[in-house]
Amino acid sequence: EGGHEAVIRVLGELARDTLAQANKIGDTPAHKAAGGGHEAVIRVLGERPRGTHPWTNYHCITLAQTNEIGDTPAHVAAEWGHEAVIRVLGELAPSTLAQTNDDGDTPAHK
Repeated sequence: EGGHEAVIRVLGELARDTLAQANKIGDTPAHKAAGGGHEAVIRVLGERPRGTHPWTNYHCITLAQTNEIGDTPAHVAAEWGHEAVIRVLGELAPSTLAQTNDDGDTPAHK
């Protein structure tokens, strides 16, 4: 954990678009945070960007993005047994808990 959420906050202020950017296998920072059990980072990623309208659902887009096999951050958190991350995702992006991947699996199948 060691301050990762502070780094994500700064990146969010200086380069917000990078927080939704995927790597070569489609994983976003949310996928990495979910896999590492970093619920505080997931919470920061789910915050509404400063200066956006209160009804903006940017966080839902970021937290619901899929990787190359269709896994959301919720799939990754479930696979690694990170209960706290699943709880935060359930609060911020509840639809991701029922979202299916390319194999038709929900996070509960992991």
